[in-house]
Amino acid sequence: MRLKQWFIRYKKNYIYALILTLTLIGIDFFTNLFYPNFYIKSAKFTLQQIGITFAVSLLIAFLTRKSRNIFSALFILMSMVEVIYFAFFRSTIQPYHFELLFSEMADIIDSLYSIIPTLLIVGVSYAALFYLIITLSKKLQLKSSIYANYGFITLFVGLPVYAYFRPHTLTISPLNFSYLNMLYSSSLATKNLIMPMEEGEFKPYVIEKKKSQEQNVIIVMGESLSYKRMHLYGYDNNNTPNLDQLKSDSHFAFTKAVSCGVNTPVAISTFFSLKREPTNIALMLNEKTNLLKLAKDNGYHTAWFSMQEEGMSIASILKYAEAIRIRKDFAENSFDDALIDQLKTVDWNQKNFIILHLRANHSPYEKYIPKRFKSKVYDRTDYRNYKIDTYNDSVRYVDYLLKEFFSYMDSTNQSFKVYFTSDHGERLGYQDDHEKYGHSELDMEVSKVPFLLYSDQKVQIKQPILTHYQIGKMIVNDLGYTVLNPNEDGEHCFINGVNKTGSSGVIKFKIKEFSL
Repeated sequence: MRLKQWFIRYKKNYIYALILTLTLIGIDFFTNLFYPNFYIKSAKFTLQQIGITFAVSLLIAFLTRKSRNIFSALFILMSMVEVIYFAFFRSTIQPYHFELLFSEMADIIDSLYSIIPTLLIVGVSYAALFYLIITLSKKLQLKSSIYANYGFITLFVGLPVYAYFRPHTLTISPLNFSYLNMLYSSSLATKNLIMPMEEGEFKPYVIEKKKSQEQNVIIVMGESLSYKRMHLYGYDNNNTPNLDQLKSDSHFAFTKAVSCGVNTPVAISTFFSLKREPTNIALMLNEKTNLLKLAKDNGYHTAWFSMQEEGMSIASILKYAEAIRIRKDFAENSFDDALIDQLKTVDWNQKNFIILHLRANHSPYEKYIPKRFKSKVYDRTDYRNYKIDTYNDSVRYVDYLLKEFFSYMDSTNQSFKVYFTSDHGERLGYQDDHEKYGHSELDMEVSKVPFLLYSDQKVQIKQPILTHYQIGKMIVNDLGYTVLNPNEDGEHCFINGVNKTGSSGVIKFKIKEFSL
């Protein structure tokens, strides 16, 4: 009897909780109609999570009105954010992705251009659901209690505390409802912030000067370029016609490579610091292996010309460049070929160490290539082909740029060596990409990048695959140094996650066992 009275008294709260539960569940089931495997149904886990969702929704129903509106809107937003992320990357948000909100916000917003239809649908859907839930909350005149507020906030804050002690129990998985994945990820991200990974203890690198060195060393750093999607490496789209013509040229050599990180800030700062061990932070702080610093100390004129907006994590590398031009210094709507003009400002009669940092291949790919390189009118509604078509055109543009860089250096009649690699690779939804897109996820496929050499002298690469670290040691050798790293074991290499300290995960592998 008492249970019946309780139900009658709080009937409206139960109705609200049921509607909120159906909304949160419905988002996932509806999204599955367009993106299979966004949520994987399981008799065991689905029933369990429906129960959890209803319990959480019921607790929200008893919050005071303002708190109820805030948390209801927040939980729906969590699901919607997961939908947007999955639409772009075909994967769920991991704890380390929260760091990107602070380090790569501009690039994230920029990349969303390629899923505008999805953004519009999700945005309108969220606005409608937000209006519905607020209106429902107002009309039902629910019973509320300040104690429910205390209980819910304790639960909300307690999850990161729980993650601190039992992090492995909060598993991010497509078996979870999307809002739960976001709750788990954000809780684990908070835990990582509270308890950062301890810095490792490493023996110091030894830098030795030597006599032999190149007159001019140029590094062309690509953006989001995977060797898997270049015709030069066997890809079926003829997107590297100029590089293909150089295959038999003794002044040109190429091989496959593995990047040191899976996003730009980490890869650039790690590469130009010659850091092998992800948690060897002291190396970045003492800057003894900063490539620009080494070049400058050995009498090279140093320059950094980039079509990127370099963030704080890269600024520490740039301070040893005597000439710096980044994206904001170029005319609006400039493309990477503006860097060719920058090369022409260099005095090639002196020793030079020049870095050219490209923007082409950055998502949305079509945004960073001139109109003449666009092979067709792109259809954004066919997402997979849209990504592939625009990426292939961006690779053709990079192929053109490299031809222009090489031709210009030939015209200087000076001794030179041009290195080309990319900060990280890119996934385009192919089966060998695990049907995922983009990068910024700790995945071996994201680390597959090209490595090219071009020189006025004959060049040769004997290894079938190199790491960024090994490439860095080659550059240091050309600058007139030998670097001895007592921490090397002769076989293991590392790929860093989205934090240069190694706190966002690391892949340790043997280069001989790397899957090409």
